[in-house]
Amino acid sequence: MRTRSARLLLAGACAAFLSRGPVSAAAPVEFRWVVAKEHGSDALARDAADRLKRAEGGYLAAEVLSTAEYSARYNGGRPMVTANVLKALLVGEIEVCQIPSYLAGSLSPPLLALDLPFMFDDFEHAERVFDGPVGRRLGEGITNSSGARGLAFSHSGYGLIATKSREVRGLADFRGLRINSSRRPVADVLSKIYRLEPSITPPEGYVPLAEADLLDGSETTAVRFMSTRDYRQAKFAVDTRHYLATSVILVNERFFQRLPAAARGELEKAVRGAAAADRRRAAADDAKARAEMKAQGVLWIELDADARRALQMAARGYHSNAKERAGTEILRALQGESTRAKGAGPSVER
Repeated sequence: MRTRSARLLLAGACAAFLSRGPVSAAAPVEFRWVVAKEHGSDALARDAADRLKRAEGGYLAAEVLSTAEYSARYNGGRPMVTANVLKALLVGEIEVCQIPSYLAGSLSPPLLALDLPFMFDDFEHAERVFDGPVGRRLGEGITNSSGARGLAFSHSGYGLIATKSREVRGLADFRGLRINSSRRPVADVLSKIYRLEPSITPPEGYVPLAEADLLDGSETTAVRFMSTRDYRQAKFAVDTRHYLATSVILVNERFFQRLPAAARGELEKAVRGAAAADRRRAAADDAKARAEMKAQGVLWIELDADARRALQMAARGYHSNAKERAGTEILRALQGESTRAKGAGPSVER
């Protein structure tokens, strides 16, 4: 791995060489790409790295790292929590990262809208947002307000509530459930609106805590449920789809601007192509994991129309409060890409 000064000198050399023709792929600019643990898969980052390796110019080479790998190699073994990934990007310790989108809301508040409950009707709605003018507007908002640039968005599936022994078929059934939850803002909805008792612990902590009768259930995704084998202590799963686990890929703006134009273009193309592939993969993985849950004997509960509407209506107050933070304009833009607005089928109640 080259030193930072060497990489920056190499970036300048690339710009000088452009006047003489394409830069040799034998001397690409190396950079670090850290994937936050909370997002989970590094498939998008590795796909983008492979696309860069195969790109015609060969200007860039990505070193893909988990937070644990970055800590061991570059942080003296000190643990790196997800929030610190963004800090490292902004000060230039790393060049690219993938983090939950709500964390990037500190750079650009409109991003907070992506984590609102029941914001996305389905995967097609999310695709229209991320691959269209709304997604571009969200990315430009990051670039215009911080030291980072938004390159693309992805997700890792829909949220659900798995329970140890309680069948949840309506709003009243949620009350008092002790559940394992994430740090996503939607956890506020669970505690304040649905009257659950969330415990912020790592996903792998659910089974031992449930075995000790300290938890009744888990807020999770189907893929995460299967990866942590939560079926050992969860016999029911209610298909709430109350949030989409969104993430954003960011690049340090100073690093980006120091690259020659051709290299910037290759990075944007590789990341956006990999993100689109990742979203398709996430949708397929979600469907596969749901089938695997049922095969493990988990009783899958589909809410009827009245029960789902009650959940959505209960969350409306949270949407109203979010308008002040995310902004009415972006909320309307997101809803304008909904399945209902596009005439493609039913939509959630707002």
